[in-house]
Amino acid sequence: MSSAVSAPVEIGGRTWAPDALPVRRALAWINKRGGCTAEELEAWDRQHGGRLFETDAGKGLHEWRVQQARLFLNSFRSVVNGMRIRLYKNVPANEETGLVERRYYTGEEISRTMRLRTWAVNDIVRRMKGLASELKFYKLSDVERENILAQVRAEMFE
Repeated sequence: MSSAVSAPVEIGGRTWAPDALPVRRALAWINKRGGCTAEELEAWDRQHGGRLFETDAGKGLHEWRVQQARLFLNSFRSVVNGMRIRLYKNVPANEETGLVERRYYTGEEISRTMRLRTWAVNDIVRRMKGLASELKFYKLSDVERENILAQVRAEMFE
């Protein structure tokens, strides 16, 4: 997968251009590993010159840099078969995933690992159910509901 970000992403006072050398190096490191935690990305950046995130001293700084690492990981998308998806997905540590710590994984890694793939599909279904539940507020007619379901089916099976 490659980044589909067409313009630099500016978050937290930093600009992450997809063609910038520090960004390309970080993405290559993450892809080679199949994923990372925000803490691992922050440490990697610190060890490689601190060019991605703000630098200063103290615990507050560390927490801010970890948050910047999360923002960084969440800012990249890829286009696969016409679908725009996150390049990295944040997977929780729980019984369903079998992880002992929350971390970001590439879509390829999630697809290759049955436990992570099952979690990802269940997570999408859970979010879809939540959104569908919100539609109750609008008291949709049968025709409106069928139209929505047809649109969802079309997205899933095109």
